[in-house]
Amino acid sequence: TGGSARYMHAPVLLPDGALVSGLTFYFKDNHASSDMIARLFRNNDPGIGDRLKLAQASSPTGISWPGNAYSPTTPNPVEIDNGRYNYEVEVEWSSGSSDLRLMSVKLFYTNP
Repeated sequence: TGGSARYMHAPVLLPDGALVSGLTFYFKDNHASSDMIARLFRNNDPGIGDRLKLAQASSPTGISWPGNAYSPTTPNPVEIDNGRYNYEVEVEWSSGSSDLRLMSVKLFYTNP
């Protein structure tokens, strides 16, 4: 709940060739002036250390307890290529407060 860098990261491990179409972010937001953002990233694109944002969904600024937000991927769909890239979900809190709670992030995909 403190500090300036309020992020959480989780690896995304999907089968090679899976087609990801979107992300839904589930949250509990009881903070009047802050929000949270969930993002799907493809890392090492096109070089080591580079990342490409594929989807982003956020809680609204203001109280929205509980809630969810959906974001399609760009491009749509995204084909998972585990040989070239790795993938992660990142959640960012705009302020350190126990009134902002990450509940879950769901990725929508079809198997290859």
